[in-house]
Amino acid sequence: MKMYKRSIIAIVLSSALAACGGGGGDKVDTSAITFNVANAQSLALSNNAATKAAPVQMRAMPTSFAVLAAEPAPAPVSTEIDAAGYKIDLSGDMEEITPHQVQGMRVFGDEAFFSIYFDGQGTHYYVVQKDNSYIELPVNGMAIHQIESGKILFEDGSIYDPSTQAVTKLHSAFEKFNIQAVSGNFAVLADALASYPVTKLVNVETGVEWPIQACNGPRMVAVSSTNAIVDDCTPDKNLFNVATGERSDAQIDFINGEAEYMGDDNGALVVKEEPIPELGTWKWNLTHVDKDGNKQILISDELNTGGECSNCFNTTTQIHSTDDWIAIMGLDRVTVKNIQDGTVKQILMDIAPTSIDIAGDEIQYTGSIIDGHTNVSGTYNLLTDTDDRQNRNVRLDYITDFH
Repeated sequence: MKMYKRSIIAIVLSSALAACGGGGGDKVDTSAITFNVANAQSLALSNNAATKAAPVQMRAMPTSFAVLAAEPAPAPVSTEIDAAGYKIDLSGDMEEITPHQVQGMRVFGDEAFFSIYFDGQGTHYYVVQKDNSYIELPVNGMAIHQIESGKILFEDGSIYDPSTQAVTKLHSAFEKFNIQAVSGNFAVLADALASYPVTKLVNVETGVEWPIQACNGPRMVAVSSTNAIVDDCTPDKNLFNVATGERSDAQIDFINGEAEYMGDDNGALVVKEEPIPELGTWKWNLTHVDKDGNKQILISDELNTGGECSNCFNTTTQIHSTDDWIAIMGLDRVTVKNIQDGTVKQILMDIAPTSIDIAGDEIQYTGSIIDGHTNVSGTYNLLTDTDDRQNRNVRLDYITDFH
């Protein structure tokens, strides 16, 4: 079974993104900057690039999951770099990707997409190759999703074709729109000019679009190249055929957690909170939904996840999968399922993870030691259960494989 895996760089991004800038200074030639991503194992992103980790503690709750309680972080030791990206090599050494402010980054395939802020000059967008070569893109938003043809969708509706490096625009009847969710070949668009909520489901590749209710997000996940589960408060009509516009019943009635399309018409993985009547509480499970809307629970153990928005192109994705593994990032653990033999285990129980990614039989991760002040990143081998961990003097909030 082939999994649909998104490759993302690990970057460390500061919380002070300085969107409006400050101070003067000489202008930068934005077409002649440098990137340092060659020979990286992973690249990482932090919301506090100059701040030590806040002590993180677990507090028991009377529900089925716990809540992270963090004391205020100490004052930053430096404010010279408001937003910084880092590459991590095979030995665990970490270097800056660029001296400029990295506001955002995603990796799709063998390319890394960056948004870089220049004081007084605004934000510019780049696609960078593994040999550090790059081009500046004529877009006005970050890369957020790769459709099945390999093309990249951006926040502003631009579409980049890696085979030609051409940039086109997503077709829609909306004069101006916001992208609310993306999965597979599909996106949920909201009319940005309407006086009341108006949403549509669109096939990014073909431009075919259908009206859906502006309710529950709407939340959406692809389950095949033609079908999607759409949670928009339409009773018993959650399975949507985007080619014909027809809707039918699916065994999954709503999506209240993160979901990810597995590619090649193999359905979707859904982190879903289900009621447990005998305990009078709710519990997060991992469920598989096939292309026809039939569901099967894959992991019924406590995932201890807080639940994330579904396919809203956030970088702290909880669900990660390959042909052999499924990993779910929780608040104080990572739960892993071996697809080949069906076994489930929980790892990294001593940290509060902030981001994970799977590369082969290894999980790359960032986080903070529970009950301590230590930021960490590392690589956990799922076959040998060994953990190669490094302490970091910055908090890393996002990591992805890039080798």
